[in-house]
Amino acid sequence: MGAGSSILPRGGEGYEAAHKLKIAGDAAFQLGDESSLKECIAWYSKAAHELGGDDTTALELRAVILSNRCAAYLKLKQFVSALSDAKRSILLNSTWWW
Repeated sequence: MGAGSSILPRGGEGYEAAHKLKIAGDAAFQLGDESSLKECIAWYSKAAHELGGDDTTALELRAVILSNRCAAYLKLKQFVSALSDAKRSILLNSTWWW
């Protein structure tokens, strides 16, 4: 888990916007201070909201975004929120980590 770049295939509607929001979240995560981590969580939340549909690419990107948001919650010691995102990411049955 962590906020880093990932190689995912290009996808359908909302994918490009969500990917740009994810990159903004990744940049905020790298700063590491409390306000940047809160900003990072907001970026990841917007990115997850942008993704619609059930196509595989959107599910894969959503899993990455939720995992990254989980890492940000962990750094802020918000364990309940981190656990919630971890569970949601696992339930997507993503294959991006293979």
